[in-house]
Amino acid sequence: MSVENTTVIAQTTPAVVALLVSYFKDIIAGSAKHIGSEITEKALVKSQPVYDLVKAKLHGTLAGTEALVDLEKAPEDKDTQASVRLQLKKVLEREPELLAQLQKMLQEAGCFEGAGGFTVNNNASVTNQANVRTMHGGALFGKKE
Repeated sequence: MSVENTTVIAQTTPAVVALLVSYFKDIIAGSAKHIGSEITEKALVKSQPVYDLVKAKLHGTLAGTEALVDLEKAPEDKDTQASVRLQLKKVLEREPELLAQLQKMLQEAGCFEGAGGFTVNNNASVTNQANVRTMHGGALFGKKE
């Protein structure tokens, strides 16, 4: 695996996990107070394909399945987030074509602008904070010009 690919994986996995955390938080919050909110529904619609793809890939292993189920139950748990990042990293290393697919999906969801950098505002430390814009659920990602 090239250094460039490793770097892109290192940038993409936190973005995917942050999107999933926001997705699960929105579902939990939505069941309580946001159902019918146009913003929440749009965010959920854009996040659903990413979740479906990640779920399909992670459910290929017991560790991946457990990590995603744990994230669904406790999206704010930092250890669970790290577990999903690790399992996703392993999948992306085995399936490099999935990396490009996830990046495209993140761009379509409006939360990742290629290698331009991003930050995640869910108490996660991510460096390379160029061009920031807001995404639902408190996650901040690459800014659209």
